[in-house]
Amino acid sequence: MDSLYMAFSRETLADCVKLHMHREYFENLHHWLPLDVCDRHRADYVETQCTGKPWSPQQCCIDQFKYDRRTPMLFKQEWAGSAIVALSSKTYFGLGEKNKQVSKGISKKQNQFTHQQYLDVLKTQKSRSGTNTTFRSTDNEIRTLAQQRCGLTYFYPKLIVLDDGVSTAPLLL
Repeated sequence: MDSLYMAFSRETLADCVKLHMHREYFENLHHWLPLDVCDRHRADYVETQCTGKPWSPQQCCIDQFKYDRRTPMLFKQEWAGSAIVALSSKTYFGLGEKNKQVSKGISKKQNQFTHQQYLDVLKTQKSRSGTNTTFRSTDNEIRTLAQQRCGLTYFYPKLIVLDDGVSTAPLLL
């Protein structure tokens, strides 16, 4: 699955929608995101959202939300926070109420990279290694295998990283 990272200039996505577009936004939001509203209560939901009143979902709406969270083709919020350093789609560190560290191919339990280490890789363009330790059984003996891997890499093969180190351009093949 691919990921989409977004930053909002407001507290929520709904706060970014222009007032005259609120009704259309809330009427169609269920096509894109799981919502705590069922079809039977959708009109009430739209009305409360457009008038700024609090929404109190009934049990049928909560059940619908649980179902929609598992529905393919809807966007799901995986994490929310105040800052992110994304070296690639599978290598990023997010700062928030609960920090999120992702480094594909490197064990999180054995390699606790920090936000600053991700930022240093982005700024210096120098990769950082990590260690994966596993157990192997060979000839009736159990051995410990420690493998050094490139844990945080600046290299991104899908786009051209521009001189500012953040912006990208399409890779023309």
